[in-house]
Amino acid sequence: MYLHKLVLRSLRRHRERGRRLSILIALCIAAIVFLLAMMDSFFDRYVRLFIDTTTAHLAIVHPDAAELKRKPWKRGAEGLLLIEADEDLLSFLRGIEGVVAAAPIIRTSGEFLVLNGDQQGSTTMVGIDPDDRQRVFPGLRISHVSERRDPDERDVPVLRRSVQFWEAIKVATDSITEGDLRVRDQELVRFEEQARDAFPRYFSRDAGGDRSAFLRSLDAALADPLLYRGVPDRYRQKYDWRLEEAIAAAQALGDGEKTEISRIRYVNKQLLSALFLDAISPVSESIQLGTPMTFQTSSPREVKALSMPVVIPIEFAGFAESMPLYGFESFMAIQPLKNYLQLGEHEFTEVAIRLADIGRIDSIKARIQEYLNGRGLNDQVLDYREMGAGYLPTALGIRIGLMVLVGLFIAAVVIFVTNMILLAVIKRRREIGTVVALGMSPREYALLFLGEIFVIVTIAWIGGALLGSIVVAVFAKFGMPGMVFFHDHLLYFDWSARHVLLAYLFVLPGALAAALIPVSRVLKLKPVEVLRETQ
Repeated sequence: MYLHKLVLRSLRRHRERGRRLSILIALCIAAIVFLLAMMDSFFDRYVRLFIDTTTAHLAIVHPDAAELKRKPWKRGAEGLLLIEADEDLLSFLRGIEGVVAAAPIIRTSGEFLVLNGDQQGSTTMVGIDPDDRQRVFPGLRISHVSERRDPDERDVPVLRRSVQFWEAIKVATDSITEGDLRVRDQELVRFEEQARDAFPRYFSRDAGGDRSAFLRSLDAALADPLLYRGVPDRYRQKYDWRLEEAIAAAQALGDGEKTEISRIRYVNKQLLSALFLDAISPVSESIQLGTPMTFQTSSPREVKALSMPVVIPIEFAGFAESMPLYGFESFMAIQPLKNYLQLGEHEFTEVAIRLADIGRIDSIKARIQEYLNGRGLNDQVLDYREMGAGYLPTALGIRIGLMVLVGLFIAAVVIFVTNMILLAVIKRRREIGTVVALGMSPREYALLFLGEIFVIVTIAWIGGALLGSIVVAVFAKFGMPGMVFFHDHLLYFDWSARHVLLAYLFVLPGALAAALIPVSRVLKLKPVEVLRETQ
């Protein structure tokens, strides 16, 4: 019982050193609480995000599906692997307790192109009923949506994952700058002469070598909706499909009613780049909502390289924001996609299943697989972990990185404690010799050191836990910025008492173990040796 009194007396006598150590340990504990909260919050929210926007909880797929080979990015590369999903199966799935929604889906990969034929990018096209999409993927953030389709319209509305910068802005499409010119020096002089000869009304011959005046003349030409009429006949004596298509597009706008000036300037830039192909860079149109485009995918029943592509006229009617760094999916109504792919009524690539409670995923998965086997089907049931080969490594990598940081802060505590106890043993040798001579054993004095560390760490844990919890509470309310993995680049933390307790359980054993290293020297001392060294 007397040891605790000695511990308190020793702490009072050496309170300055103990206070410094306590502050350092408190800061480390606060950092550990913060890192543990960040680690669990990131992992849980990241997994929830890709479940809610990309995979759902479960999916029924073909036994040879790419997901079973941990290569989901190869899905649809050579035709589609189709399963049969009739009303009996869907009714069974929707009748299982704990199943919120079950939706048949068609997934196919392909490229989308603008009207002039330029490839603009690639995407996974997901065909799903719009009502099912909201139930199966509630995490999708839909904006600018206009999915009501007029039967007389040819283009199918598509929800596109937020367009990437490189897809949205290639070059300025309504002006010609010096960066658009492919020629320099004498070649540029010859091009200026060609332009003046072809369109004398826009280019003055007395402009000399004024580059800015020439660019202004090109800019003035772009604004004329009837520019196509001034193309000299000699440029059309030899057939050039680029020029003919550019003239046709300009004529369609020029002969129509009121058209936006930016669109006129765009088609005229196409016209000039086709007319002077060696002098002006081709135009690459940016992605815009409501602009007709083309989605090109492989035939569902043949190897892509040996079959003609399926061409679907589309337009982006809105954005469906999913995984900010992954998940290049576009969404369209399932029936038009099935019609273009010529699929049967019950043919799909998968059935996506959403659950009310992720904790029941294994039991429901086993029940569905048993039902499929009972019907003699080879289809497989996958959970989000098996479908997350492209997503989970990111979450696991962040988790491992944060655990390494936690380990570094624990190591810092160990170093602080080891250093303090080692200095204490050296400076308090006379004290050790005296108390040992009075009858205290080296083991009891070692316990005195450990008691001091226990008190210091416990007090530091209280302060560090409060500080760390305050920081976590701030990020729980306002979100941690700079997290590009989430919508709005914000990660909202979740506070948990478990993180506070873990910080204590991580630090205390490490601190006590660290104290044993220099304290072990005290345990080896004999009273005679101590008295001799302190004389």
